Amino acid sequence: MRNDHVEAIRSALRSRVGQPVRLHVVGERNKVLNAYGILDGVYNDIFTILVHDSDYSKRYCYTYSEIITKNVAVTPVSAQ
Repeated sequence: MRNDHVEAIRSALRSRVGQPVRLHVVGERNKVLNAYGILDGVYNDIFTILVHDSDYSKRYCYTYSEIITKNVAVTPVSAQ
């Protein structure tokens, strides 16, 4: 059953590659990251999100299990 969940998440993300997303991450010691970026890549074990800040760009990398455990949330952002 877990593989079905991972495949469903991977498929949903794959359909949104190149589109803007909102990233919400609850990290270690309950540190929270909220950022907007572009869903950059979807791979077998991970996905990446490219976040542009005023001075630099940073690529964040997460596993699908982090979505299942609700440590990471990726939400589509409508284009305006």
